[in-house]
Amino acid sequence: MAISRVIKTLNNLSKVFSDIDDDFFREGTKEYGEKIQGRLIDGVLGGYDIEGKTFKGLKESTINIRKTFKNNTGTSPLRESGGLLDFLNSSDLVESGKVQVKLKSPTEEYMTLQNEGFTTHEKSMVPSRSVTARKWYGIPKTYKEGGTQYELFLNKIIKEINNKIANAINES
Repeated sequence: MAISRVIKTLNNLSKVFSDIDDDFFREGTKEYGEKIQGRLIDGVLGGYDIEGKTFKGLKESTINIRKTFKNNTGTSPLRESGGLLDFLNSSDLVESGKVQVKLKSPTEEYMTLQNEGFTTHEKSMVPSRSVTARKWYGIPKTYKEGGTQYELFLNKIIKEINNKIANAINES
């Protein structure tokens, strides 16, 4: 009787491990990618970067230049057109593999420049000025390996696997 139970347990475990396939991990990483996407949107709307730091406010001189030379609506140029939030809300922003999450590249050059920092053009309103990077895009610090959200994600996957194994053993 004990041998038949061991054989049944092994068969159950075999079924469980065949269920833990690429699709199992793809679903997990898809969910993780959606959380990253939500965090990026929250960061842009809340005014903080992927490291969790608040964006520095604009200098008074920059505000005055915008008031003078542009039809200023009081919001950032990246948010003013709606292009930034459209980009972050796009359904194909996140590509999830079986064990990885990739973000597509920004659609506008200005988005990339803002994320990396740049120097203004010689013929701009404020020529040859260094513009500090605003790291609004990328994998947020808490979602990188070792981060709190990363650990929660990992623990959730491990718990699901452990539950599947426990259920297989209990069914024996």
